[in-house]
Amino acid sequence: MEKLFELLMVISLDAAMLVLVCLTIKGKINRSYARLVALTMGVGFVLGVVARCIDGVNLLLIPDALGAMLSYTAVLMSFPGEKAEEACK
Repeated sequence: MEKLFELLMVISLDAAMLVLVCLTIKGKINRSYARLVALTMGVGFVLGVVARCIDGVNLLLIPDALGAMLSYTAVLMSFPGEKAEEACK
């Protein structure tokens, strides 16, 4: 039962990261705040992956790894240069 609630928690955090990525791409959020949130959550997801490796629970490793990749994507999307902004217009 405990693992089920952990899985639901991580899936909810993954959904939040997906929303953050979408808002960052659309430019509807302050990029510096998005970068800070993405970096913070990314560290949490990476620590979650390490914890799953130590525990040996491979099923819960997948959503944590997905969250780490989404965090990395959000960080990258918060750094577009002037050329990338002009290309989007």
